[in-house]
Amino acid sequence: MLHGFSGAPELWAEVRAALDPAIPISAPTLPGHGGRPFPAADGVAAIWRSCARAVAPETPAIWVGYSLGARIALAALDACPERVLGLVLIGGHPGLRTDAERDARAAWEAPHAACLGGGDLGAFVAAWEREPIFASQAALPARVRDAQRRVRAAHDPAGLAAAFTGLALSAMPDRRALLAAAGVPVTLVHGALDARYAALHAELAALAPVAVRAVPGAGHNVPLEAPAALAALLTALATGPWPPDREETLPSPRSQAS
Repeated sequence: MLHGFSGAPELWAEVRAALDPAIPISAPTLPGHGGRPFPAADGVAAIWRSCARAVAPETPAIWVGYSLGARIALAALDACPERVLGLVLIGGHPGLRTDAERDARAAWEAPHAACLGGGDLGAFVAAWEREPIFASQAALPARVRDAQRRVRAAHDPAGLAAAFTGLALSAMPDRRALLAAAGVPVTLVHGALDARYAALHAELAALAPVAVRAVPGAGHNVPLEAPAALAALLTALATGPWPPDREETLPSPRSQAS
């Protein structure tokens, strides 16, 4: 289980608590997070391979990644395919296709990178939480949002800056061809409220033999917003027919508020 950017393994806690304890789980800290050093590598492709190898489990496993964690999980198909039994990519992007898309993304990334590079973690966290893709999290209980904020605020700005720039989506290789030829089952998961990734996953499903799952009532951060529903999906993947059917919508999760 690979967390997202500025996250930490403990943000999987509610998902893990709802899983069968007999399912073995590894949840490492991503490079550049929690004091873990960011690898020095020559070139963008080498950085992605180094990060994937750094978090690879000792034995082959199903890789479950959210956002940046999903992009690293996909990179593992290139870096260490012998360790990958399957992929569950939650709100993960396969990479941009055109220079225009890369330029637009780089322009969006620049102020966040400058904020982290200047060491102002508090300002970065405040700006990051205001991004429209996270708007649905306003409906979460305050305790959930506060826990996520504490995790973000505990990071070292220099480490996050290295991860943010070194693993920038604007510089990430386009991995659509890799996804299409994955050779292992791939499930793409998005929150039903996340229109951007719902559209992206529909596009990818037309290009690659992937399964798509939509989680009702959740936005971009499905592990945070619908942990019980995600745990039910992961349990079904771990114990049910493999590979899964390509298309299915999960039933509406019960309220998580408390």
